[in-house]
Amino acid sequence: MRRLAVLGLLMLLTACGHKGPVRPLGQPLPDGVRQLQLEQFGDGLLLSWLPPKANQDGSPLAPIRHYAVYRQQFDPADDCPDCRPPRQPIARIRPEQATSPSGRIHFFDNRGLQPESGYRYRVVAVSRSRQPGLPAQTQRVFLPSPPAPGQLQGESLERLNRLRWQPPTAEGFELLGYLVYRGVANRPAGFTPLNAEPLNEARYDDFDLTPGVRYRYRVRALYRLRGQKVVSGASDALTLTARP
Repeated sequence: MRRLAVLGLLMLLTACGHKGPVRPLGQPLPDGVRQLQLEQFGDGLLLSWLPPKANQDGSPLAPIRHYAVYRQQFDPADDCPDCRPPRQPIARIRPEQATSPSGRIHFFDNRGLQPESGYRYRVVAVSRSRQPGLPAQTQRVFLPSPPAPGQLQGESLERLNRLRWQPPTAEGFELLGYLVYRGVANRPAGFTPLNAEPLNEARYDDFDLTPGVRYRYRVRALYRLRGQKVVSGASDALTLTARP
C-alpha cells in the first residue's frame, strides 16, 4: 500500500512539472543568427541579420523553416532586461522572402512605434522540424523621424546621371551626410544603396549606367541624435533614362 502511495505521488509531481517542446530524436538545433543589427529608417526600425553558420552541435546547418521575431517595448529610463519576453512573435520571416544580395535577412517594423520609447527585439531561427535555435537580441530607443532631403532633381548627361537636392533642416539633429539609392523602373527589385560612405555635398554623379535603361533614384539623410544614428525617410523618387 505504501509503495502505491509513493508511486502515486511521483506521478503527480511529474504531471505538475513544466513541459517544453519535445525535440524529435536525433534532430539538431540551429545556432543563433549572426551580426544582428537594428537601425532606424524614417518612421520605422530595420532589423537585419545573417543566418546561423551551423547547428548547436557543430553539424551542418539544418534547413531553416522561418525566423521568429519578437518585440518588447520598454521605458529607457527604467529598463528591465530581465523582464519576461513576449511569447508570441510579431512576425515569422521565411528566408526566401527577405534575403538581400549580401545574404542578410531584413525585417522592417513600423507598427505602433512611439518616439522616445525603447524597443528590444529577439530573433530565433526555427528549423523545418519546428525546433527553435539560440535567441539573439538587440535594442535601441526609437527617435522622432527627421526630415528627408527635398527637391530631388537631375539630368541625363553623356555617360552619367547627375543628381542634386535641397539639404534638410532638422533642429537638434547633427547632419552626417546623404545616402543615394537606385532602382530600375518597372522591375520588382527595390532600391539599393550607391555610396558606401555618406556624401558631404547635396549632389551625386552616377557613372555606372547602361544606355537606354530608366533608373529611379531616392536620397536619404543620415543624422545623429544623442549618440544614435538615424536615417531619414526617403525623398520623392526621380526617374532618369541613361544616355549613350
